[in-house]
Amino acid sequence: MTANEAEQFLFSLFNLPRKEYMASPKKSAIYLQRLQFFLDILENPEKRIPHYIHVTGTSGKGSVVNFIHSIFFAAGKRVGSTTSPHPTILRERWRVGKTMMSESDFVNIVARIKMALDTYIRTSPYDIISYFELTTAIALLYFAQKKVSYAVVEVGCGGRFDGTNIIPHKDIAIITNIGTDHADIIGPTKKDIAREKAGIISKKCTVFSSIKESWLEEIVKKEVTKKNATYRHVNIPSKAITMNTTGTSFPFGGERYHLSVIGKHQATNAALAITAALELGIQKKAIHRGLAQTNHSCALERFNTKSGLVLLDSAHNEQKMKTTVDALREWYPDHPIALLVGFSENKPVRKMVRQLRELNLDSVACTRNSVNPFRKVAPPQDIAALFCGAVPAKKITSHLDPRDALTALNTFKEKKTILLITGSLFLAGQLRPIIKNI
Repeated sequence: MTANEAEQFLFSLFNLPRKEYMASPKKSAIYLQRLQFFLDILENPEKRIPHYIHVTGTSGKGSVVNFIHSIFFAAGKRVGSTTSPHPTILRERWRVGKTMMSESDFVNIVARIKMALDTYIRTSPYDIISYFELTTAIALLYFAQKKVSYAVVEVGCGGRFDGTNIIPHKDIAIITNIGTDHADIIGPTKKDIAREKAGIISKKCTVFSSIKESWLEEIVKKEVTKKNATYRHVNIPSKAITMNTTGTSFPFGGERYHLSVIGKHQATNAALAITAALELGIQKKAIHRGLAQTNHSCALERFNTKSGLVLLDSAHNEQKMKTTVDALREWYPDHPIALLVGFSENKPVRKMVRQLRELNLDSVACTRNSVNPFRKVAPPQDIAALFCGAVPAKKITSHLDPRDALTALNTFKEKKTILLITGSLFLAGQLRPIIKNI
């Protein structure tokens, strides 16, 4: 079996019927029950990992995972992490040390998964596990095989009934913030969403959050008390954070830290990672080194190409888009922007278009990701229509192929024009290999 065949096997499982229990929250616990049944068949790799750090939140959780992973690696720890979705290729979801999963490891693990799934369909009282539950099982099996000491795990959606909440214990649970993303699944209100995210808190773990709204924080604190856990709120005043062309700097705990990524929001994400690292005994020298070396794919990632500056971004909800727009307005206030944009269908497209209007838009090319057949997209022509109403004097086009959208942005070739690609991780991940070579 090749790596491509292994990946296609995982994708092919989508054609099996499966009940969507999220439509009835009282039944959602079955997600964890069936995943546990499958992990039992795999001889419980989740029980062979000594330490877990579990991260949820509406935005920023991927950055927190990356910061923690980099810090622990800099400290010489055997660390693994899993994030979702992946920017470009599936194996990017799983890392041990400084590298993502190799093709040979992926093939061997999927072969083991295939055998376990055959046992599962013969013996399980449940329907087939989901694609995300499979990627979680792969992560746990991979980490156990590589004998990691610390596993840093990003929640997929919500927390309480998310597949990642199958982990048997956790040293630290982190909740970055509460927004309205996935409100149709774990909402509809912020209060509902906060309850679901607080569901990752387990008995006697340490909880850190950067939730700004006190009334939402109280929901988390109630869960902390219920689980006999401990809690600390992490915050950095915006005025204390500085940004320049080398990244972002901020004071925290008597130290000044520097990040190679852009955005004041990243300082808070980093502070959560710092707090977790200190709680687990990591030295400050390793924390400084790990933060400085952290790479964030598609998080306002900069590419200085022959054609000019490109910012590759994965903002896909109102919170994330606000941080993107705010960063550009502060960092490049006078530069015209060539915008290449695409959104998933279930996102607040109209609101994000309104946010992007605040930039100095020179031209707009609307498109879609064309690599993920399972994620429905907003039609490019509909996005273009929204921009036409917002910035009618500008050049606005729509394209089914993101590469054609990239070609259409002729003004990008001008020296001062910055190309911003945003709206979808899938779009940013699809274009990333192309951007790296232009």
